[in-house]
Amino acid sequence: MSKKKQSHNYQLNCKALIFSILVSIFLVLLKAYGWFATDSVSFLSSLLDSSLDVLISVLNILAVIYAARPADRDHKFGHNSIEDIVGLVQASFIAASGLFLFYEAASRFNNPQIIQEAEIGIKIILLSMLATLAIIIIQTIIAKKTKSLILKADLLHYSTDFVVNGSIIVSLYFASKTDYAFSDPLMACFIGCYILSAAFKIGFRAFDNLMDKELPLVFTEKIIKLIEEEKNIIDYHKLKTRRSGSKKFVQLHIEMSANLNLKEAHDVADNLEKKIEALADNAEVIIHIDPA
Repeated sequence: MSKKKQSHNYQLNCKALIFSILVSIFLVLLKAYGWFATDSVSFLSSLLDSSLDVLISVLNILAVIYAARPADRDHKFGHNSIEDIVGLVQASFIAASGLFLFYEAASRFNNPQIIQEAEIGIKIILLSMLATLAIIIIQTIIAKKTKSLILKADLLHYSTDFVVNGSIIVSLYFASKTDYAFSDPLMACFIGCYILSAAFKIGFRAFDNLMDKELPLVFTEKIIKLIEEEKNIIDYHKLKTRRSGSKKFVQLHIEMSANLNLKEAHDVADNLEKKIEALADNAEVIIHIDPA
């Protein structure tokens, strides 16, 4: 990827995250009012989620800024791993909020309460869903262009928010009825499960990257196909792949006829590198040449 494109992607990612931070701050204030008005534990779950959104998006934009730093003497592979570290931090915060939600729901099961001012709460949630939808649309468009892991993780939990807010509307409606007060903590438990599921999804992906897990087999098969299409390459070995943040790394040895001169062999390897880089978009490819 050219430096110009990297700079453009960096600017797009920052703009998307700044927009989500500003909207999330507005939603925190709006939902704080809604929680005080309704005293709903499922509404509290939405408030907690939006508060975490602000914190996580701030961490994300700091990670994007750090990951954009060029490789230096101490970090010759670059600084992309910060995206995975932040991903683990995100997962921890999200999981903690889910567990806290279970605790609050359990206490409300023991002491069920009729939700007051449910109509105000529903209007606030509907407004917050529209704001969240705006974030999802913008981040989806930019994530497709930049392929940023941080932005994809941010997009995942905002998509989760949208589903959660929809379920809260159902909860507020039923919990405002005398015979259905239990629906409020019940819905909070379902939301807690959904939040924990999102936390594990983000956490495992970041953990796999930090542990240098191989890239998907379908990607490796595409690389092998490119190798086999090159008539001057007799064989290959030691093909390794991994991901660090949004950047992919590919290493392999290729075997070529000893009759080729150094320039010819170098041109073959250089051409293969360019093809793999085009295949992987944001990738660093290292190819070692061996005589067959």
